[in-house]
Amino acid sequence: KVYNTSDGARIDGTLPARLWDISLRGFKKREALKLIRSDFSTKYTKEGYIKSKLEKLLEDAQKFEKFVEDTLSTKMEGRGDLMDALNTVFAWIYNTDETQTFKYMLRGGFMQMEHLCLFLSHQEGILSEKCAHLIRDYLLQALEKFRDLVEPFFVAKTQTL
Repeated sequence: KVYNTSDGARIDGTLPARLWDISLRGFKKREALKLIRSDFSTKYTKEGYIKSKLEKLLEDAQKFEKFVEDTLSTKMEGRGDLMDALNTVFAWIYNTDETQTFKYMLRGGFMQMEHLCLFLSHQEGILSEKCAHLIRDYLLQALEKFRDLVEPFFVAKTQTL
């Protein structure tokens, strides 16, 4: 049950109630406050924190860009090479990305492109190398758009920090 203790804001799916009408059984205020405090951080307010995070993101983007270039620009002899290359990129996205930024940013589109290219390679006989280049170009363009989004913020923030 979710109670709405507001004096006028109607919230769908909640039960209207007054604070004095609610009784919490087994509620341990100290433990709740301890949990809230353990999950709350103000480190983002410290000088240089955002700048360092942005630098790390841009550095990771550059590393991933090189990795994608190296992995998906090689000569592909067949579908097996394509699948190996795609699995290698998938593993990088899911295992190497410490901040998980690229994992969440790229996984959906990458998996759609991967499935489409494997389908085209298998059903339509499209060359594996061409499929690898399509995915490479997609990922590189995604990284370029990411940089286009982050770099102006990074420059603006570094000027004020």
